[in-house]
Amino acid sequence: MRYVTQAVDVIRQRVNDVLAVNYTSEEIINNIDTACRFLGLTLIARRAPEMIASEPVVDYSAAPKGFHSFVGQFPVWREGAVLRTSTGNIPVEIRYFCTREGVSLLEDKIPYSDDYFDVIVTVAASLLLNRDEFDTSSEKAMIDAIGTLLPKG
Repeated sequence: MRYVTQAVDVIRQRVNDVLAVNYTSEEIINNIDTACRFLGLTLIARRAPEMIASEPVVDYSAAPKGFHSFVGQFPVWREGAVLRTSTGNIPVEIRYFCTREGVSLLEDKIPYSDDYFDVIVTVAASLLLNRDEFDTSSEKAMIDAIGTLLPKG
């Protein structure tokens, strides 16, 4: 896995801001976090197995951290912030799509494998360029192409 600081360095090169004149590190980190959320939700929408987590639950268990949606689960359902089961206190193993932790510091690890590093960098760089009203049509086309390349469930 790579670190946020590595992504910041690559993004600065791509947006021509190596001397840190236009963008603060905090701005870039926020855009990396947004790119990570975009990637995670795209992978979940495509039902990617790497976004699936599992754990045992009983009736009225709190929803797991990062819980997004069930992976075809019965006899468990969600009511607000708790999970309900028809089995009472007997544990049931659930499978669910799970979002990853965000990033907020230069020392944080990118929460995806190196295979997705360039996707995250491209999306974050496009967000920065779009903020300054640069023509990002080629970046948009690239992001759309990336979406078609991501695994489908």
